[in-house]
Amino acid sequence: MDDHVRLAELIEIECKQTVAGYKVRPHSPRWNRIMLLLDQIEQDANVAFDVPAYRIIQPKSTGFHSWFTVHDSAYRQTIGSNGDKHGVLMWSEGGGGPGPALYEGKKLFALMGYRMIDGWPGRSFDGHNQPSDKPLGWNYGGSVSPFAIDLHNNIDRGVHYSVEPMSPNNHNTIVPVAEAEQRRNTWTWLWTEMGLGRRDEPPAGYCKIWVAGEDTPRVNLTNIDTYWGGQHQWTWWDGAYYNSGFPFDCVVEVAATRFGRTPKECYEDKPVLFSAWQEGTGGTLTAIDPVKSTDAQVPTQLRW
Repeated sequence: MDDHVRLAELIEIECKQTVAGYKVRPHSPRWNRIMLLLDQIEQDANVAFDVPAYRIIQPKSTGFHSWFTVHDSAYRQTIGSNGDKHGVLMWSEGGGGPGPALYEGKKLFALMGYRMIDGWPGRSFDGHNQPSDKPLGWNYGGSVSPFAIDLHNNIDRGVHYSVEPMSPNNHNTIVPVAEAEQRRNTWTWLWTEMGLGRRDEPPAGYCKIWVAGEDTPRVNLTNIDTYWGGQHQWTWWDGAYYNSGFPFDCVVEVAATRFGRTPKECYEDKPVLFSAWQEGTGGTLTAIDPVKSTDAQVPTQLRW
């Protein structure tokens, strides 16, 4: 039910109870719910804007095939002219990037959105090694992305968080396969709070991931390595990589990821497309109608 309609109903109930002689309790569960809805409506009114979104079709004749987009915004850094040097998430200047590092506090929030239409697109959100990150560039961790949200059905992990530095215990299911199938053709939003850290480079890292509309994180990991040893920054890609629904065409829609050092910054981040690129042949990436910034509900723990 629309929050505005629900708010009106709750206020009506409170008014009727007051008329009937009931004492209105400012801290009752119903009152608290009204306050939360009012806060959300105020946030929506102040922040609502369009977020770029894309439809990607991966051909059935290929397994590994990718289409990715790169975005710029106030909470990403640009360290060069190529697409992999835009939209950079930097937490330390030691890698050779220009300072100051935006995430030197080592806390990062991300808001990702996807809608599966047909098939399973594989990797849709990719925090990848940055080629300018000295001294190893692409080659940290054997050139494997330290952060990814993967949408897989053929290995029964569903929608999951891949934290590769913790391999072999690196796959953490967010939305199981059966539930993901039920969510087809609807947008699913993932709120992420991440502590950028390693056990051997204290503080250790952590990661929490909520499905928007829920108040309990589905992933809640502590004392983990969230990046490769010696790393200072990531590049970030939104799209699709590896048609895990092979041998069928895959169709998925993704929204540009929003970032920030706080939940509020993340919610208000306004990504702008810089470039799109593909590996493999065939398939398409098409801009579609943008999604509204207010479509993703904010978990209670992240409200400001």
